[in-house]
Amino acid sequence: MSRSISIPSNHRICGLGLLCLTASIVLAMVSLSALAQTPVDEKEEAKPPKVRTDLPILPPLETLAKAAVSPLGELLLEAERIQHPAVRDLLRRLGYPHDRVVLRDGKTLRVAPLPRRFETDKLPQLKVQVVDATGQVEAQRSLLREEVQRVDYYEVFAIQEALQLAQEANQLKPAMTRSQALQVVDFIIEQVRTFHTEALRQGLRGEGWDEIRQRLEKQERQIRVERLQVLQQEERFDEAVQWADRLLSLYPGDAEMVAQFRQLIETTSDRALARGDFAAVRRALDRLRTRLPGTTSPAIERFQRVLQERADFHLKQAQKLQESGDLVAAWLAGAEAARLLPNWERVQLFQRQLLREYPLLIIGVPDLPQSISPAQAWHLPEQIAVALTYEWLVEPRQPPLILQGYWSSPGFSPYRDRGGWRLALTGGTLLAGDPTGERPVQAQDIRFSLEYAGLPQHGYYDPRWDRRWTQWTLRHDSAGFLILERAMPPVDPLSLLNVPILVAGGQRVNDSSDATKSNATSNISQDLLGTGPYMLVERTDNEWVFRARPGWSRPHAPDGPSLREIRLRRYRDARQAHEDLECGAFHLVVGLTARDADLFSNIPHARTVCLARQEAALTGFPFTPRVAWLGFNRRRPVVASQDLRQAISVALDRDSLLRNFLRGRDPTTYRVSGGPIPLASWAYHPDYSPIIRSPYRPALARELFQKVRAKVSPNEASSKTGSQAPLTSLITWVVADDSLSQPLVQALADQLATHGVKLDIRRVTPQELWAAWLKSDVPYDALLWITEYPHEGITPFRWLSPAPPGQTWPDPFGLAEDPVIAQLRQRYLQAEDFTSLRATLHQLHAYLVEQAWVVPLWEVDSFVACWQSLRVGRFHPLWAVHHAEIWSWN
Repeated sequence: MSRSISIPSNHRICGLGLLCLTASIVLAMVSLSALAQTPVDEKEEAKPPKVRTDLPILPPLETLAKAAVSPLGELLLEAERIQHPAVRDLLRRLGYPHDRVVLRDGKTLRVAPLPRRFETDKLPQLKVQVVDATGQVEAQRSLLREEVQRVDYYEVFAIQEALQLAQEANQLKPAMTRSQALQVVDFIIEQVRTFHTEALRQGLRGEGWDEIRQRLEKQERQIRVERLQVLQQEERFDEAVQWADRLLSLYPGDAEMVAQFRQLIETTSDRALARGDFAAVRRALDRLRTRLPGTTSPAIERFQRVLQERADFHLKQAQKLQESGDLVAAWLAGAEAARLLPNWERVQLFQRQLLREYPLLIIGVPDLPQSISPAQAWHLPEQIAVALTYEWLVEPRQPPLILQGYWSSPGFSPYRDRGGWRLALTGGTLLAGDPTGERPVQAQDIRFSLEYAGLPQHGYYDPRWDRRWTQWTLRHDSAGFLILERAMPPVDPLSLLNVPILVAGGQRVNDSSDATKSNATSNISQDLLGTGPYMLVERTDNEWVFRARPGWSRPHAPDGPSLREIRLRRYRDARQAHEDLECGAFHLVVGLTARDADLFSNIPHARTVCLARQEAALTGFPFTPRVAWLGFNRRRPVVASQDLRQAISVALDRDSLLRNFLRGRDPTTYRVSGGPIPLASWAYHPDYSPIIRSPYRPALARELFQKVRAKVSPNEASSKTGSQAPLTSLITWVVADDSLSQPLVQALADQLATHGVKLDIRRVTPQELWAAWLKSDVPYDALLWITEYPHEGITPFRWLSPAPPGQTWPDPFGLAEDPVIAQLRQRYLQAEDFTSLRATLHQLHAYLVEQAWVVPLWEVDSFVACWQSLRVGRFHPLWAVHHAEIWSWN
């Protein structure tokens, strides 16, 4: 059995399973060693052999057949990982099971485990195999009984030494808490007991060992109960509850464990009650009902009465607030009642009535927006805020249906007319916010919006829009229509037109050419006078409040927004978001991974939605508009080696990272990518599909790293252990994103560290990254980030697109300076049909991947969880809140 135990402050022990090196395993390892010397088929590389040969405590492979003692693999492997020196030494001493024969002359012999106990064996001589610290036989000896004073058995002294370490825990350097030490003792006892059981089965231990077996089981149980008690004494109640829950699984139906669990629930509930944390009391009782249905006691009944009284208090407060007209406060008070008694019918009836009276939506977000500028809406909360407050002039259909037509937020569809495009908007349909009130949108507003979205020195500059607005004709005709026209180019221009309508003269905008000034964005965000269905009316450190814009109406919402108010509220972690969604403090939670979304499956009135799965792609893949990849900065000499870049690319086990950090129960989420654009995109290069060829090829990675090392240090490369020496260090920026958590990024760095490549991880905000892009040379060697594809643009890289005359797009990786890319870019500009355009993009894709300027990682699925009764036509794949003005409650 393999399990993990964690010790804070960098002291960690992780079980990897007992390594029993029988003769067959030895032969298998020798065979694997031989295979490593010969070429391996790429299909076999997908499952590399899990053989650890880099552990100094293990003997060479050729000596394993001579070992008289099979090592305990978990103890030895953990000895290489543990940071605490005393624990590491103990694990190494116990890694090879052995008995100790104490002679009367004072000498002690380390011998292979005896098949029979010395006390019960009546033979005149004791035949032993003397072994060294790694289980190798040093000598065969026959001892007279008179020479032997006693025999210390491995199962006995191993436990004694572990208990001794626990007793001296606070005196060690560094010191350990007693609960941490008992965790180590429990781990050792489990491994020793496993050894004893296996030794009995294999005949290494014969008859007469029942007393030892019973002692091990008794000591293991005592240690586990003591650890539970110590955790409570140290006031580590969360760990204590988890450990008690595990003990119930290890000892089902055991009366003492049941009593311990119930007592712990009562203790934690009492403490939570003392500090006024009624929700913690409810969680504790829920755990008790789940693990021990029907269990009760006077204390438990008292807790239930307290929860009922407190929930009744919140409900009465909510009803008073409703009568006074403070409907949002009334809703939140009712949510607190539901937090304590989620199945109380009176609370549920109150919530339904309140939503009918005042339809509102509370959205849980991992972080509040940092900016509300459309140009800098990088993260999901910022994109939601922009979608609520600004009207978009034109938006393409959701991919991959882009080639079938378009629709627009104002309710009008652009259409082809005489070889061109025309978009007509009635003058009275769109109302723009102005310091003096609302007024109809004029032609100058459209022109103002196009100019600001296309000029990098302005705060509303949008790098995702291919700025060629000068090719459009804009006029206000006598019939009151705004006519926006453009001649038909080879490639459909509306696939890139995605500009918010601003108000000419109504915005406080910083027109300074110095776009790096820190106050540029903040000035822009002060007066939010967009034309969207909602206005930002309040913002605090924990909440942003949007209310319906008075007088706003559109053909698809003639009576204005159905939801009167939308709030963005921050959540700390997925567990808190789960609790808030259950009670109604949230109606919708965004920014979830698949693993997070699995936590919400036990809420009966909630559902989870994978945004990508809503799109039916002709390629067979759902369209996921977010792709994670690692890009190298071509201007930095440290990444000039193509062998190094390619080695990094093929050395990353992407699937294991997804499996360990992002995926939940559904194994089809988070697809490994073979390129920098989505698998379902029309521009994706099919030859690089991960289904055809896995990007993870460890054999090739080892070969390439050895090649790089030979160029850097030929003498070091000739060493067998040269692959473990440091090779290079790369300054790697990571854009702070909820889908690239710290543990995931660290695990990715750890994979490369085994080859000697250190990633110097530095987390930055999108605003910091944007400021760096505006400089002549960005200060990173590599950038790990997630690219957003809100719709299918012509090119996967904005900095490769044609820029307006006299201007340039930011070039984060220096790729535009590459001669091959420059040639492909020119060919793209001269493309006259869709077929040649697609072929050019495929060549660009192939070049970037083969040269490893881009290391594709995976497509990042995004999940939301919401109440079942929330009526949503379809979540937009990018924003999750799209046309929220027409959402409703049942």
